[in-house]
Amino acid sequence: MILTRTARIPWAWVLWMSLPVGVFAFVEKCSGTALIFTMRKFIADPALISLLGSVNIVFNFLVAPLVAWKSDRLRTRWGRRKPFIVAGLVLLIPSLVVLPLAPNLWTLIPAILLYQFAVDFGFTGPWSPLYYEIVPPPQRGRAVAVNRLMSVIARLFFNFLLIGRFDEVNAVKLTPGFGGLKALNLTGEQLIYFLAAALVLASVLFVILFVRETPPAPDEDETVQPRPLAAFWPGRAFFQSVFGTVRAQLLCLLVLASVAAQVGLGQLQPLLITEQFGYTKRALGNMHGIIILLEIGLVLPLMAWLLDRMDRFRLFQAGLWLAALQPLAYWLYVKFAAPQQIPPVPAVIGFTAVGALARTATLLSLEPLLFDLTPPKLLGTFNSGFLIARGLATVLLMNGVGLWVKLYSGYFCAPLKFDYMSGYLYLFACGLAGCLLALYVGVQHRRGRLPPIESTSLADSGDLQPASFCRCVG
Repeated sequence: MILTRTARIPWAWVLWMSLPVGVFAFVEKCSGTALIFTMRKFIADPALISLLGSVNIVFNFLVAPLVAWKSDRLRTRWGRRKPFIVAGLVLLIPSLVVLPLAPNLWTLIPAILLYQFAVDFGFTGPWSPLYYEIVPPPQRGRAVAVNRLMSVIARLFFNFLLIGRFDEVNAVKLTPGFGGLKALNLTGEQLIYFLAAALVLASVLFVILFVRETPPAPDEDETVQPRPLAAFWPGRAFFQSVFGTVRAQLLCLLVLASVAAQVGLGQLQPLLITEQFGYTKRALGNMHGIIILLEIGLVLPLMAWLLDRMDRFRLFQAGLWLAALQPLAYWLYVKFAAPQQIPPVPAVIGFTAVGALARTATLLSLEPLLFDLTPPKLLGTFNSGFLIARGLATVLLMNGVGLWVKLYSGYFCAPLKFDYMSGYLYLFACGLAGCLLALYVGVQHRRGRLPPIESTSLADSGDLQPASFCRCVG
C-alpha cells in the first residue's frame, strides 16, 4: 500500500495517515507534561519554566514556516516534503534519549533545543502540506476527526499508563546477563522518553516505506518558482508570498483567534494540580485520562458528524465563545465555591472537560476550513503564514500567562507561593480577544473579502464577490 494523491482515498488509508499524528501527540505530551517535571528537577521559577517550555513555539515561527514554504519549491527524487520529514525525525530520536539522562541544566537545555527544533523541522512544517495533498476536500472534516481520535488515544495511553510512573524505578531483568549485569534500573521518566523515541523511529519507517509524493503539475512549478535548496532565506520574497494577499491576512487572523481561545496554563497546568491543589502525579494522569475518555465518547463522534455537514465558521465561532467563558467560570468556582479553594476531582474534570470541548471545536473546525480556503498549489506557503501567526501568538501568550501568575502571586500571595489558578483570568481576556478577531473576519467575509477558493485565482487580491463559508466545504 502506497499513500499518494488521488481524487478520493479509502478510509483505511486515512487511518494509516493518522498514525504519525498519534505519535506526535505522544511527543507533545512528553513536551507538555513529562518535560515540565524533568525541568522541575533543576528549575523552580514559573516564568523560567514557561520560557523554556515555549521554545518549541519559537521554533514554530522561526523554523517550521520556512520548511513549509520551502517544501513547495524543493524538487528531489524523494519528493518535496519527505526529505524534511525524515531528516527532522532522525534528529528527534537522540534528543529524546538524552533528555531523561541529563545530569544538569546545561546538558538539559541543548537537548530541549534539539528536541523542539527537530519536531518543527520534521513534522510541524512539512506534515500538513503533505497530508492535505493526499486527503481531498470532501474527506477532510472527518479525516481531522480521525486524526484527533488517534491523538486522543496517544494522550490516553500517556496519562493512564505512563505519567503516574514518572518517579518510579523499575528493575528490568537481563536474560542472559549483559556485560555482567543481571538487571537494569529504568525510571518511569526514562521509559516515557525512550518509548517516544521508538515511536518516532516507527514513524520514520512509515513515511519512507508507505508515503509517496505526487510530482507537481507543470503549472504548479511555474506558480511557486522552484529554487535551489541553498536559497533558504529569500527575505522579502518569502514574506510577500506568505502575507501579501488579503486572503492570507484574513486566514491568519482566524489562526490568531484560535490561539487566543486555545491558550491554556501550558507548563503550569501540572503544577496547578500537583502543587496548588495537592493531588499526586498519578491522580493528574487519571484526571486527564478521564477527560480524554469523555472526548472520545462524546466530543469526537459529535464533531465527526458535524464537520462535513455544518458551516465550519459558525462552529468555530461557537467554540471560541465557549473557550472564552470557561476560564472565568472555573476561576469563580474555585475562589468562591470550592472548599478551601481546592476543587474536588469531579469539578476539576468537569471544568477541564468543558474547556477541552471548546478547544476541540475550534481546532477541528478551523483546520479544514483554513486549507479549504487555501489555493491547492500553495499549501506549504499558506501553511507558513499559519505557523508564523500561531507560533508568534502562542509564545507571547504562553509567556504572558507565566508572567501574569508571577506578578499576581507576588502581589496577593506569600513569598515563594504561586497562585497558578489566577492564570484563568488571563485566559478569559485572551478568549474575548479571539472572539473579537473572529467577528472582524466574519464582517470582512460578508463584504466579499474572503470568497470560496473555487472562484478565485492564485493571484487573488481578495476583492471578489461574497460567498458563504458553507460553499467552501462543498
